[in-house]
Amino acid sequence: MLLDLTANEECIERVAQLMYQKKMFEVILNELDRSFKRKIPKASPDKITYSRFRDLMIGIVLNLTCNVENEEINSYMVSHKDVIRLLKIILVDKR
Repeated sequence: MLLDLTANEECIERVAQLMYQKKMFEVILNELDRSFKRKIPKASPDKITYSRFRDLMIGIVLNLTCNVENEEINSYMVSHKDVIRLLKIILVDKR
């Protein structure tokens, strides 16, 4: 649901503001960071679940960083939450 809300042009600014106020950026960015660090064997039955979860976090982070126009939120994500590092990882991710 959060992916759909962040993909909706009509409500993304409001969703981003609520996420900022409720400190949800930390949760999303930390989960994405953890998902990149997880090493799941290809034969593991959990591989698909973890891959889908990682893709979900990637989608949310990309929607928020690329589509939110609020300068305060953008500055917070770049300066305080190191989102640029995660975006670099997304760019070189070899799924």
